[in-house]
Amino acid sequence: MDLLSNLRMCGISQFESLNSILSFQNNYQLIIDDYKKEVTNELSEIKEKLEKEMKELKIDYVTKTTNKRDELLLEKDLLEKKLAYYDEAKKKNVFQKIIHYFKRKRIVARKNELDTNFEYFVIYPFRKIKSEIEDQRNKINYIIENFETLIEQKVKQFTKEQEYIRSKIEDNNLLLIGAIGEDNAIKELTRLPDSYYLINNYKEKFYPPIYNRNENDRIFSVQIDHLVIGPSGVFIIETKNWSKDSIENYDLFSPVKQIRRASFTLFVKLNNIIEDLFVFKKSHHWGTKKIPIRNILLMIGEKPREEFQFVKVLTLDMIVNYIAYFEAIFSDEEVHALVKIIE
Repeated sequence: MDLLSNLRMCGISQFESLNSILSFQNNYQLIIDDYKKEVTNELSEIKEKLEKEMKELKIDYVTKTTNKRDELLLEKDLLEKKLAYYDEAKKKNVFQKIIHYFKRKRIVARKNELDTNFEYFVIYPFRKIKSEIEDQRNKINYIIENFETLIEQKVKQFTKEQEYIRSKIEDNNLLLIGAIGEDNAIKELTRLPDSYYLINNYKEKFYPPIYNRNENDRIFSVQIDHLVIGPSGVFIIETKNWSKDSIENYDLFSPVKQIRRASFTLFVKLNNIIEDLFVFKKSHHWGTKKIPIRNILLMIGEKPREEFQFVKVLTLDMIVNYIAYFEAIFSDEEVHALVKIIE
């Protein structure tokens, strides 16, 4: 679809079909509202997660500092007992006096450290945990204090992105209208009997180009909205979802010329191949049967009052009955062969 290609060129790749584009347009405000709810829930979940993590850190911190406090209290008790021992021990010689002096000095120094800075020695090994708790608390407070602002910032950026997408769809409004028309045509054409085959958005390139002598036109490529291949032949369908103003606009390329151009290329392609196919050679003892190619301009909106040579102008409610009206001249085998050639 040209519309999807144009949007992708603008960096918009989220759409996979016409329905997804129409859904975006119809639910534009709902999409923004849903995003706001999503952001609100995400931010609330982040806050809850931080609170849970902080609670776990606090429990860990309390457990470890409690154990450390008990450990240091036990150490103080042992130090006091050692001091008592050294105070009561008898020194037999100078050497023992010197040893006892230095040992007692170390014990006194350690005991003084604990007496003076007991809480410091309790919490120092776990300062990283305490810092993590503080970081978590700051994050939680930041979210609480700026909850609405954070949501508003994200929603504002998202809305800006959605507005850009909507503006690019509006820039391609003509393609969108055309795509809607083609989609309606496809839905209607699928009502044909199973003996008819539908090919949508048929494209082909020609090297060398096909030369149309009557129009002095070298055709390098062709695009056909819909091809219907069935027992009564081939139907080329160009779909236009045009307003009355578009029909009367001389600047727009003639869809009649467009169909006739496509019809000529298909006629040349089929006739270059069909003579060599056994299924068509054996179909009639007089010779190879002619393949009828009928050109249809399907108008979804307004329809011109005029009729045109070699092109039938129809509306959506007329097309299925028109195609089914023609007499069957091909067998299932021949129809399958035609589909293979065209595809």
